[in-house]
Amino acid sequence: VAWPVTAALQHKKRQKEVYSRLPLGYDDEDGHLVPVDEEQELFEIIDQHAQGLPLHQIAGGLNRFGVPGKRGGKFYASTIRAIIQNSLHEELRTAA
Repeated sequence: VAWPVTAALQHKKRQKEVYSRLPLGYDDEDGHLVPVDEEQELFEIIDQHAQGLPLHQIAGGLNRFGVPGKRGGKFYASTIRAIIQNSLHEELRTAA
């Protein structure tokens, strides 16, 4: 039962359709994920991680500068890891 659900979610993600909570960098427009320019700028964290900066230091820097998370909260190392590993951002990872 888990496989069909996983496959369906991966299909929605590939098609840039809303599939769960909105990920950082995107908003919902008629059921489709559309980029949010202000949040897209945060993807420099992918470059920072690729250059060797630890996840907790990236999160700490964002928090020090008062950058809010997607739902207004703080950033944590686990949040940064989830952003970096999200397959929606695959093209950003390969460019880094």
